[in-house]
Amino acid sequence: MPWSALTSLGSLSIQWCGKLRALPRGISKLGALRELTLRKLDELQEMPDLIGLTALDSLTIGSCGKLSALPRGLYSLSVFPGEFRAAWHGVGRTARNWCPMPNR
Repeated sequence: MPWSALTSLGSLSIQWCGKLRALPRGISKLGALRELTLRKLDELQEMPDLIGLTALDSLTIGSCGKLSALPRGLYSLSVFPGEFRAAWHGVGRTARNWCPMPNR
């Protein structure tokens, strides 16, 4: 199914996909997505730019130890109305240093 068919999707949770190395670039086309949860993705190393997720107000990343960088555009999401919530734990040390938790 093409990403363009999921334009009304409001919540997406990807968990326990031990072999997933990168999220598909098409995920950034989910303009109605409000909540994205990524957990226990042991091999995840790369995330696409999230600029297209203009409705996103909650991002949770947990137990993704090989993730070396958090997505570009993360801070630009927080300028949208409402309170943007982000949490990440169990990500690689490089990712934590590159993009520390915002003060909110």
